[in-house]
Amino acid sequence: MAEPSEQWSAEREQEWRQDCLRWRDKVLTGRFRHWCFEWDGLPVDETTQEWPCGCFEQEAKEVNHGR
Repeated sequence: MAEPSEQWSAEREQEWRQDCLRWRDKVLTGRFRHWCFEWDGLPVDETTQEWPCGCFEQEAKEVNHGR
C-alpha cells in the first residue's frame, strides 16, 4: 500500500519533487500522490491519466464518485 504523503520527511519530499519534474514537468500535489508500483514507480496522483490505480483502490472509488 502507498504511504500517505502527509507523513513524508523533507528528504522524501525533495525526492518526490525531483521525480515529478523529471517525469511530469510539474510537481504533483494531489491528495493521493505517490510512486505507483502498478506504473513502475511513476509519480501518480488523482490528476494524472494513470489514476485510479490499485494503490488507493477504495479512496479512488470515493474520489471518482464525488463522495
